Amino acid sequence: MMIVRFAEIMEINSLVFSIDSKMKIKISDEVLKIIQKYKQDTKYSLEAGGIILGRYLWSEDVVIDYITVPMDNDKRKKYYFYRNKESHQAEIIKYWRESNGTCNYLGEWHTHPEDIPKPSKYDINQWKKIIKNAQYDNDYLLFLIAGKKQIKIWIGYQDNLNIKELLIYKNKGDKNAKNSR
Repeated sequence: MMIVRFAEIMEINSLVFSIDSKMKIKISDEVLKIIQKYKQDTKYSLEAGGIILGRYLWSEDVVIDYITVPMDNDKRKKYYFYRNKESHQAEIIKYWRESNGTCNYLGEWHTHPEDIPKPSKYDINQWKKIIKNAQYDNDYLLFLIAGKKQIKIWIGYQDNLNIKELLIYKNKGDKNAKNSR
């Protein structure tokens, strides 16, 4: 697995994860900049999170174009983030309308105050509830956790509730590719 640090992310203008040999997920530079603002890099930083929005391409690839950010009605603590459903749903509807129906709900994101993020048992249980109960256009949802030094994405499948960590995708010969751990 490849480790990409926030400073390196800013140089590559996007971050791409591989679902399988055919499907990729690209996080736009704009989204990476927003996540950068919320990383928990001090002892006083609070957990942040929101909704992931983006597009399904004809190639079956996915582009994450936008994320909602913490809002006034959300609850934030060092190790806890509660997203107010109504406030974030209003943002989903707004961007869906502005995009003429091409901007879709793709999943959820939040931060962790650790260098390399890993989901807690609570995260996994919440993700499974979201997979079962949310309305979405595909047979999977994405879950992103931003740590202090790395971003990771997991995919959760509707049919069996399996959750799998995605790997960072790099083309061979990419000058910005870094070695695995």
